[in-house]
Amino acid sequence: MELRRAKRETKDDSSMRMITGGLLIVASEQAFAHSQMVPFPNQVFAAEVLYPASIVLLGLGICFLIWGAVSDQKSGEKSA
Repeated sequence: MELRRAKRETKDDSSMRMITGGLLIVASEQAFAHSQMVPFPNQVFAAEVLYPASIVLLGLGICFLIWGAVSDQKSGEKSA
């Protein structure tokens, strides 16, 4: 019984990691887009904050996405 619960939690966790990765990638795109939309006088200051933020969010999103895909693949191999 507990073994089934552990397998289910692992599968749910990997799905949540992939969803988190997708959301972080979307947030990265939004930060980059907003840095381009800021009007001229404030554009330099927005770029100083939003460019690095978009890069960090993109990196975290890709890491979570890969982590979720790898752990999902490993849990699929264990159940087969």
